[in-house]
Amino acid sequence: MKRVQDQSKWLPLAVWLAPAIAVISIAGMQPFFPVDELMRDAYTMSWSNGNQMEPHFGALSMAGLFIWAAAAAICLFAAAIFRSVGDRGWARLFFACGLLTAYILADDAFLLHEVVAPSFGGSEKLILALIGGGAAWIAFKYWRYFRSADLAFLTAAISLLGFSVAFDIFFGGVAADLIFIEDGAKFIGAWAWLGFIGISARKALYANFRLASL
Repeated sequence: MKRVQDQSKWLPLAVWLAPAIAVISIAGMQPFFPVDELMRDAYTMSWSNGNQMEPHFGALSMAGLFIWAAAAAICLFAAAIFRSVGDRGWARLFFACGLLTAYILADDAFLLHEVVAPSFGGSEKLILALIGGGAAWIAFKYWRYFRSADLAFLTAAISLLGFSVAFDIFFGGVAADLIFIEDGAKFIGAWAWLGFIGISARKALYANFRLASL
């Protein structure tokens, strides 16, 4: 019985991650474009190509931005709903997650830790550490709320995104296979985060309004 329950716990995660894994797998196997041109951001690819832009440059990087934007929008919308009904705990949790997600979106879109911070003498690793610290603070501050959320999705998101950051720090480079591993893990991790946020918001809103209607 316990084994069946464990399988039912992880099955929704596997189903949710399947499209993202398929996209990354197809990108890695397709014969038309080098995989790093699809996965690295368009600015970097354009710069390395003599400031010449191609339509496929950064296609998956852009798709990743859409994923982060969707997660941030869900967080901030849920925060506004909970604030309107007076549930400040859930409102603060989703607002904090929304701010963190929005910053990651901006960081990816404008290369804040890769280009902007170093150009002003900042440390790329420090920016990444601050992002990780922000996530750790949210987990510590609101740990009691996460027990009611789908922790399989959260575990997958943290593991994949953490692996991507660690791989970038210790093994990062411009080789296509390294880009595929690092950005592939980040893409799937972002998709897992979107799933976690969506499921958490749905469950929390359903529970809140079901209780309010009793």
